[in-house]
Amino acid sequence: MEAVPDGAPAGPFRFGRDAISGNRSPESVLVYRNPIVGASRLHLGGAGVADYPVGRPEELPRQVHVGGGFRFGVEAGESGGLTDGRFLSLEVLLGWERGKDLSSGDAVEREGIEFRLFRAFSYRWGRVDDPEAGIQEDTRGYGIALEEFLPFGFRYDYAEAPRAVDIPAVARHAFSLSVDTDRLFGR
Repeated sequence: MEAVPDGAPAGPFRFGRDAISGNRSPESVLVYRNPIVGASRLHLGGAGVADYPVGRPEELPRQVHVGGGFRFGVEAGESGGLTDGRFLSLEVLLGWERGKDLSSGDAVEREGIEFRLFRAFSYRWGRVDDPEAGIQEDTRGYGIALEEFLPFGFRYDYAEAPRAVDIPAVARHAFSLSVDTDRLFGR
């Protein structure tokens, strides 16, 4: 088995005895690297006002966010069968985001890493740096996703995220169910 050569372009690479034909044998490995870039803006039109039940209405902050990330993955196995023949599937995702309030100049930075095994189990760790809110703490979470292997999918995610000073961290639980109709009806 070979490693990804230095200077190789991002995207999938296949190695192993059947790599040239595109078939994945037990000795073949799929290696992929993908850069991810994004940006968003919030409330830039100036029309956003939050009218809270208690207190006075407040103008929503005008914000710009930029971020980036990188995904690296390795899969080994052969195609077909319940688990698509994968005896190894590992992904590592790195992410970074910086947000800035255009009115006050306050900035928030977030970074994190996620490890996924067999596209079913994930562990996440991150860091939030928000000096205005007094947050400089870690985030963590994990997930179980059984969406890839059966026509019916189940996903559970747990996350702990810090909040402002003197407010305990929030724990979030998310459940989802899905149906892959193509797989269910054999399309």
